[in-house]
Amino acid sequence: MKSVYWRPQKVSRRTLVVISLAALGAWALVHGSQQLGSAENDSIKLQAASRTSELFTAIRQIRLRRGDTISPVLDPTGSGVMGEAMTQVTSRPAELVDKQTTINPNFAAAVVDMLLDAGVGPGDTIAVGWTGSMPALNMALCGAVESLHLHPIVVASVTSSQYGANRPNLLWLDMERELHERHLISFRSQAASIGGIADRGLGMSPEALELVAAGIRRNGLPTIGTRSRAESIDRRMRIYQAAATDSSEGAIKAYVNVGGGVASTGGSAAKRQYRPGLNRTLPQDVLQTDSVMARFAARGIPVLHLGHVRALARRYGFPLAPVEMPAVGCGRPFHRQAPSRPLATAGLLLILGLLQAFVLTDWSHRLEQRSHLLWQRSRGQQDRSCQPQLAGNGSEAPRLMV
Repeated sequence: MKSVYWRPQKVSRRTLVVISLAALGAWALVHGSQQLGSAENDSIKLQAASRTSELFTAIRQIRLRRGDTISPVLDPTGSGVMGEAMTQVTSRPAELVDKQTTINPNFAAAVVDMLLDAGVGPGDTIAVGWTGSMPALNMALCGAVESLHLHPIVVASVTSSQYGANRPNLLWLDMERELHERHLISFRSQAASIGGIADRGLGMSPEALELVAAGIRRNGLPTIGTRSRAESIDRRMRIYQAAATDSSEGAIKAYVNVGGGVASTGGSAAKRQYRPGLNRTLPQDVLQTDSVMARFAARGIPVLHLGHVRALARRYGFPLAPVEMPAVGCGRPFHRQAPSRPLATAGLLLILGLLQAFVLTDWSHRLEQRSHLLWQRSRGQQDRSCQPQLAGNGSEAPRLMV
């Protein structure tokens, strides 16, 4: 029985290669001509970065009024946010380039991106754990929180690694209070621990521990004084849970960690296993290391890790260790690359036309047959031209002359 379904003629390999090359060429042309456009939520990101820039300026003014000198070597942008190489309340060493890279208000736009990707929306509640080690990233988070109108529940660790908020008279809690009193941020930490090794400053001198404790007292915060890391984690979780229960804004939608606080991350080895930025799920071996991050992740709550600064900077197109303050609105969070629609349409029409001509019809088959016939004719003419010609009328063979 003759089939009632239409089937195209067999398509040669040469035809398929031509169509494939044309499709690849069209893709390369469209991909290479992508145009920059505005990213989603651009106004919120600009607002967050602008707010962060205001926070940098406020801290710089506070330091200048106190008569502090801003080092052009440690703080080439003149932000006033960079700390000292070593002070009494410095908890551990750090890379200078990492701290200098954080001096960029556009990190706030990247944090907005991360929060939105995590499903956090305006008015939601988040939990935050931050330290004094990267005050610039703390301020970037503040800018994102204010722009999205979030309700943060914050627990701080006071001590700082090198080049952070490690001045005894201007700890992170002092910066936070100053910014709050100037109505630049709407919230403050609800409690604080000493921080450092084991979250209680192991290895620091008694004088250094008293300076940290005095900083907590003068900022009017309750101290998380614990005998072990597990106890510190338990107390933090109770603070978050109690504040979320008392809040009318609903459950905690995400946890944000800034820096490398041991209670928050689980320690140096564990924090290296968290991906920089948003972590929706975690490997089982990471979850086995007890920490605030691991406990939130085990509940299915997205975790944001604002660490691995250089990796974050490369991801979002930010300069490493800038020598001038980056302008607000620079970087990938503010722009998206989109292909040229006219070129994409032309490429699609080209491919569809080739498919129509060479696959869906027998046009290519007829073209190949005609080409083959012409080739055979030309070959036949060439073969006849190469045959010996007969003399006369062709009835006699040519005679040889002796």
